Amino acid sequence: RTLVALPARGLLILLAWSLVVVSYTYANAFRSQFEFEQSFITRLAYDIEHSDAILRDQQVDTITFVGTIPPSRILTNSRAKFPYLGRGVIPRLINDTWWWGHIALNNYAMSNLKYRDLAVTREHLDELQARGEMTALFSSRAYRGFVYDGTLLVAIPRADGDKK
Repeated sequence: RTLVALPARGLLILLAWSLVVVSYTYANAFRSQFEFEQSFITRLAYDIEHSDAILRDQQVDTITFVGTIPPSRILTNSRAKFPYLGRGVIPRLINDTWWWGHIALNNYAMSNLKYRDLAVTREHLDELQARGEMTALFSSRAYRGFVYDGTLLVAIPRADGDKK
């Protein structure tokens, strides 16, 4: 009876420890991505606020995103160690297929801009820029803002490792 109980107890302890490690990794990666996105949104709201006069002059009343916010470094490292924390388990809320980025901007009094699902691809955006039909209203390493068809386009560069 003791010989069977020891391996079972050891396996139970190993399983419990593994669950603690995975739970801690998930929570840390989730928190890191949330803080990264809040920083991104704060900077974007600042740039939009300082471009408000131009946006009003051009009668911009909607916003859309082209691209997806990159993962935080902690999320990237966590995914390398635990691949099952891959896409979808910890969502990136600011992207071109979800309106959550707009909802997050509402916390910064950006409610005058409504979300618009404008099917502009990265390639189309590059083409419009190359022809000189669009110039950046504001720009940073993390994003560029353009006005197109009454909409503020926030273009997010492709992150390393992003397939989309």
